[in-house]
Amino acid sequence: MYVIWIMLACVALYIARLVRGPSIWDRLLGMSLISTKIILIIVVFSSINETAYLLDLAIVYALLGFISIIFTAQFLYEKIKGGREFSDNRRRGNYRNRDGFYSFGRFWHNKVQKFLHKDPGDSQN
Repeated sequence: MYVIWIMLACVALYIARLVRGPSIWDRLLGMSLISTKIILIIVVFSSINETAYLLDLAIVYALLGFISIIFTAQFLYEKIKGGREFSDNRRRGNYRNRDGFYSFGRFWHNKVQKFLHKDPGDSQN
């Protein structure tokens, strides 16, 4: 049972790598490592409790994790190869100064704040 706790500690370290990673490729590597450790935790738990059906779950999770990492890496490679950086990916629309997820979140945050602080008698949208 201590092995599972050690693997969970490794997952916590990989989450720190996922958050702190300086590049998108480091974050992708962190996601892959987390997926691998979760598969190992499922296999160890299955062998400790002698339940064979959890091994099937681990195989399915491994296949889904592998395919998702491959598709994500391919998407990121094509996006970088196309000459567009992540911060320069702007769409035409009503958003001002939108460069990435941060400003998109800021846009929705402002919308929610306007909605929450609206006067009850105000009939505008």
